[in-house]
Amino acid sequence: MQSSDPLLNTNSLLASMYKYAKDAMLNAHAPFSQFFVGSCIRTPDDQFFIGCNCENSSFGASICAEGGALSQMILNGARQIQDIMVIASTEEAIPPCGICRQRISDHMIDTTQAHMVYRDDETALRTHSLPFNDLLPYRFKSTHFLKNTIEAIT
Repeated sequence: MQSSDPLLNTNSLLASMYKYAKDAMLNAHAPFSQFFVGSCIRTPDDQFFIGCNCENSSFGASICAEGGALSQMILNGARQIQDIMVIASTEEAIPPCGICRQRISDHMIDTTQAHMVYRDDETALRTHSLPFNDLLPYRFKSTHFLKNTIEAIT
């Protein structure tokens, strides 16, 4: 079945990411919010890693889809993100939450792209894509604490 989104129809890597993220979303565990989310990470060498949200009755222990995909990426030895896709059962683009943005930023490269897939009505798929830096322009980096000491501010 062809997508209504031209980007997903013309970019085979994004089309693959969409399929993986959608499959992950369908397996999400969201008994409390009914907010089902799937994510797919693509590395620079075209490996794909997926995750889904997994809610817990202790809400702070819940896992975001992006965090699940990132954990799978790390577990398999990959360390860099070329693209990340987030898909949710919503009628608007859903970006990664703040915590996930910071987690992702620790593994992004200069060209990392974020893709948010959503439905703008019952049938039309849309993709909102942007450089990941636009989602977290002033991120905290490991270089902030690796090169600074207390003497640097006194």
